[in-house]
Amino acid sequence: MTEQVTLEVRKDNWAETRVLREPLPTDLAENEVLLRIDRQALTSNNITYALAGDTLGYWGFFPAEDGWGRIPAMGWADVIASQHPGVQVGERVWGWFPLGTHVKILAGDVNPISIRDCSPHRAEYAPIYSQLDRAAANPFYEPEREDQDSLMRGLYMTSWLVEDMLDCNEWSERFFDEDDGQPTWEQEWADFGEDPGYDVEYI
Repeated sequence: MTEQVTLEVRKDNWAETRVLREPLPTDLAENEVLLRIDRQALTSNNITYALAGDTLGYWGFFPAEDGWGRIPAMGWADVIASQHPGVQVGERVWGWFPLGTHVKILAGDVNPISIRDCSPHRAEYAPIYSQLDRAAANPFYEPEREDQDSLMRGLYMTSWLVEDMLDCNEWSERFFDEDDGQPTWEQEWADFGEDPGYDVEYI
């Protein structure tokens, strides 16, 4: 393949899309790495990335022409060219990639477990989104479970962060009954001086 293909959407109208075809990079600068995107998960998360693209910066992960955006998606990619001594051709990595066939990164913070895309345009965003996990270093990696991993890993990280936030702010007791652990949604509505308008049942 001598070209890279990327799907872009209009930021103000996601139903309007285009397929951008560009020459595949051949001359990599120092520490640049070229990845061939192999598989990606498409979930409601991708809609969230588009919806909050400007407010939370998701559009900035993979810059596009003004008015157009590249929606990030979690998935797997292979290193097909590398100018970083610590990143070898043939390595398989997991991370956030644009919907397309290839992406070029500036590898940095390379360690046995992960690689980070240190491209200048990614510096202002949360490091977790620029981290690429190395499959060879993951003791739980199973090639046949890559699809499930792509679907669930992001949710696992999000759920851990939510739990940590609730615990650190002592909010858990507001949402869960101490006796049976069930969410006390009706109490929450009462706290706001409102009625939920329906009965809450637990199955």
